[in-house]
Amino acid sequence: MNQVSIFGTVISKVQKIKFLGVYINYKLSWSDHITYVKNKISKSLGIIRRVRHCFSTCTLLTLYYSYIYSYLSYCIEIWGNAEKVHLMPLYLLQKRCIRLITFSSWKEYTKPLFDKLQILILENIYKYHVMLFMFDYVNGSLPGIFSLFFL
Repeated sequence: MNQVSIFGTVISKVQKIKFLGVYINYKLSWSDHITYVKNKISKSLGIIRRVRHCFSTCTLLTLYYSYIYSYLSYCIEIWGNAEKVHLMPLYLLQKRCIRLITFSSWKEYTKPLFDKLQILILENIYKYHVMLFMFDYVNGSLPGIFSLFFL
């Protein structure tokens, strides 16, 4: 096995590492990070399920944005284009949350619920954040290190 070193320091190979809150594995599949987010969101769904009878829809939406959207949107520009098979559990959890907030049955079709609550589905959250990134890039609002990313 070839060793990689930088200025004489040997860099060891690892299966995964957490960098700035994002799990990166050696295959760049993002499955470890998505599993981490899935576990966090699952715990938050338990909280929302327990308190949903006590709060208004507006308050429940605040809980959604605090406990779920924040995990879904953090660095999504990086991991949001992962394979659909990895992203599907997050989308299903997002749908479960919308059903909890609206007191809908577990079989309820969710597109009208997302529209009614004006919540973006996971795929659109990714697209939105990429568009914001590109807007900032085109307008020169990003740090200088990004100036060489695109031609």
